[in-house]
Amino acid sequence: MDIKVGQVAYIKTTGQAVFVLSLEEVVGYNRYSELSGWQAQVRRPTIDDKGFIAYVISSFCVEELESLEAKNKEQVKKLAAMKAELGIDDGVTTFKN
Repeated sequence: MDIKVGQVAYIKTTGQAVFVLSLEEVVGYNRYSELSGWQAQVRRPTIDDKGFIAYVISSFCVEELESLEAKNKEQVKKLAAMKAELGIDDGVTTFKN
């Protein structure tokens, strides 16, 4: 798990930056399935109706978040794939894992 308390993380589906306030392990049941994993409580910036920045506290499964490093690696992989598809070889985008 590369998400840590006190760091900025990104929501995978939207790319929105959030600040991680806490992490807690979740184990239990709901009416649909067994729950297990880590949950992060995060602070999300929003703009209120007057145009000021407000913050909302939300909870996400850690699997829904990614670190800046992971986000950048994913973008580099996508860029390299696009360049390979177009046949562009400028020697700039390289990614080795």
